[in-house]
Amino acid sequence: MKGKDLLTTKQFADEVDAPYTTVMGWLRDGRIPEAEFDDSHPRGRIWYIPRSAVARFKNPETKPRKGRPPKQERPKAKKPRSAKKGAS
Repeated sequence: MKGKDLLTTKQFADEVDAPYTTVMGWLRDGRIPEAEFDDSHPRGRIWYIPRSAVARFKNPETKPRKGRPPKQERPKAKKPRSAKKGAS
């Protein structure tokens, strides 16, 4: 299965300048649809990513963002009115 045009997860991470754990997250989320895994390897499951996917991930416009997505603005809840002090 492994060929010159396929990269391991570590090699792909080095090529696109992203942490290994980030690339593994992209693989789990399906953001690299061309990737395939080989579960017959003695060390367990190994992902193989085509070299053609590198160009898409080097382009800042098509590369998935790293980290947590920005927070959405929520409308502020109204505070309940409290009773005035001294009123009976």
